[in-house]
Amino acid sequence: MAKNKSTMWGLTRVFIAALIVIAFYFITDYLWHIFVSDGSEKLVLRVILIAASILGVAHVILFFLRKSFEKDRNPANRPRKRSLEKARNVVNYITPFILLLMLYHFWEQDWVLTTLIVVVLLIDRINDLLRKNK
Repeated sequence: MAKNKSTMWGLTRVFIAALIVIAFYFITDYLWHIFVSDGSEKLVLRVILIAASILGVAHVILFFLRKSFEKDRNPANRPRKRSLEKARNVVNYITPFILLLMLYHFWEQDWVLTTLIVVVLLIDRINDLLRKNK
């Protein structure tokens, strides 16, 4: 039974890696077509939006994984919890940079309301990082 579990874990990792490679290919292909047809200005906007979308999905997935591991007190899951915490820290540190890119783009477009929303999100994210790392 343990061998079957480890085989399934390995297959899951291969499947996730394949999905990431496929997603990277389609994102790159999409951005290349944007660059060829619309130029670099639209390309920058699309890169920012794709990065923000990926970051949002990562936050949601990490939130649900964290909630599922909170109730589990099994010592065997400690390495998974640590790796989840590392991934969460990486995502939390990348978020302000993506928000700053969005702020720059919206500043160029003169979207005042969206700029205010991004500033509020950025301040919230920085306060969250400062509070967790005290």
